[in-house]
Amino acid sequence: MAKVNILHITPGLALGGAERMMLAMIKGLNKEKYNIKLCCWRGSRELKNAIEKAGAEVIDLKQEDGNIIRVVSKMRRAIKEHNIELIHTYLFDADLCGFLAGKTTGVSIIVSSVPSFTFLWKKKHQLRYKFLSLFFDRFITISEAIAKFMVNNCKISPKKVTAVHAGFLDEFNRQTDAATVSDMRKKFALTENNLVIGTVARLDSRKGYFYLLDAASKIIKDYPEVKLICAGGGEMQAELEEYARKLGIESEVIFAGTVNDVPNFLGLLDIFTLPSLDEGLGIVILEAMNAGLAVVASNVGGIPEMVDEAETGLLVEPANAEALANALITLIKDKDLRIKMGELAKQRVKRFSSQEMTRKLEEIYDFCIERKLKGGQ
Repeated sequence: MAKVNILHITPGLALGGAERMMLAMIKGLNKEKYNIKLCCWRGSRELKNAIEKAGAEVIDLKQEDGNIIRVVSKMRRAIKEHNIELIHTYLFDADLCGFLAGKTTGVSIIVSSVPSFTFLWKKKHQLRYKFLSLFFDRFITISEAIAKFMVNNCKISPKKVTAVHAGFLDEFNRQTDAATVSDMRKKFALTENNLVIGTVARLDSRKGYFYLLDAASKIIKDYPEVKLICAGGGEMQAELEEYARKLGIESEVIFAGTVNDVPNFLGLLDIFTLPSLDEGLGIVILEAMNAGLAVVASNVGGIPEMVDEAETGLLVEPANAEALANALITLIKDKDLRIKMGELAKQRVKRFSSQEMTRKLEEIYDFCIERKLKGGQ
């Protein structure tokens, strides 16, 4: 049986959530059934070697200005050259370019992964997805919450939307290194007496950082041993640092910048928090659960699909610093509870395996292939 030629399309290969999900998918796909290529054109190529190691050829269109006409033109040539039969896109720019290039070269099947709410809140984007749904075979969402939103708000047929939880255990399921964690503690001037609350998220207003700082100011008044460490890059760092100074907690808050070694960073923490205002799934929560950490997070998006309230963590109303502070204080005060929650979280995170994610993805591929390529529909 001939392999099916599949082209994955993403604008860039930075180390982001969508790209990591894509890497896990490519790594797990059956190479006996599928011949996999990946197309990108701008930004970071940080994951290029990992993608190639996972078994996919990277086709770099080298169009840093993002000119859609040129990107689509180059993409059309790649599709023809490699006889592509199925296109899988990630992120809206890739959806658009993949649609234009695929439909003008006769590609029968186009599916899209939707990893977040980012391009769904605005009405104009909802209308764009509704339009694309006329031509796409399936939208694969990272959570049930996004799937429901696309059906209810974008008015896309439920038959065209399938939730497939991300699974990254193969990518981060490794033990922390005590020496590395110790070096990190020294780097951030953390002592054995500190109780460390941490988060990993880009420095973006939608991640709820201002509410987290407000919560931290309430906590530190009564629990001066607490340190808050925020890992993530972004343009808001100076603004957040100034806000911490305004609250008088600048010496208790550490902005660590981008951290590539997430497993060992999580080894610093006693409690993990993610106070996002919206979240497609929150992949980093899976990493925190896998590290055996109790989680305090916003009750939004796909987060409740991962965190079992009062069992593996505590869920709070978004944009509510007082509720966030109270939940964190509950775990600060009760070491046994946070250890119990962390142990249970480490067990339950196994539900989100990359093997299960890949199995469901292959089911979608094979259904579309059977229906269109073999059935002639």
